[in-house]
Amino acid sequence: MKITITGSLGNISRTLIEKTVAGGHQVKVISSDPGKAKAIEQLGAKPLIGSLEDPEFLSMSFRDLSAVYTMVPPNFSAPDYFAFSEVIHSNYAHAIQENEIKYVVNLSSIGVALAGREPIEGYFNLEQILDSIPGLNIVHLRPGMFYSNFYGSVDLIKYREIIGHNLASTVKMPMTHPGDIAREAFRYLNQLSFQDSKIHYVISDVKTGAEIAEIIGQKSNKSIHWV
Repeated sequence: MKITITGSLGNISRTLIEKTVAGGHQVKVISSDPGKAKAIEQLGAKPLIGSLEDPEFLSMSFRDLSAVYTMVPPNFSAPDYFAFSEVIHSNYAHAIQENEIKYVVNLSSIGVALAGREPIEGYFNLEQILDSIPGLNIVHLRPGMFYSNFYGSVDLIKYREIIGHNLASTVKMPMTHPGDIAREAFRYLNQLSFQDSKIHYVISDVKTGAEIAEIIGQKSNKSIHWV
């Protein structure tokens, strides 16, 4: 099958590329960074260098495909991330419809259930616009918080012996390993047997902040406190 994967060489997409190539599929990978092209080729995929904000480039990238994997990338330079996301949503919908794509695996989030409510009342999620496309078979993967997010706390762990979140230490948090998301995405892309719109939660574990701090403390030989 012919599959285009978005997300460049991110934590999920790199593993997904490896799995789809190993599965015998023809894989193209969208990346905005020309410096990633060689690494993508080394994985056995074809790099497509361009921006998801460019509707013509995206439509070209979705031509003659069996399926696509969609996601909205982080963009810390965007003055309004919600506005940036809406552009990506619209471009995806246009490219999918123009190319008559029938199968999509979409990276969503467990948090979309709160869309339109505080604190994300301005958030318009990709699930809604893709579900409105007639005849599209789509799976929305809803992971919890990524384990890899904790890499952002490395300096706090090393020098302050603290780690934290905007949730109290007693709150149970659904968490997900990026590799588990890639595995589930591949399972759907490899078969293309799903129909209509499906929601699939991908949860690797559930831990409280206090438990997370204890685990990281044991592994780092430090007394880590959740803040």
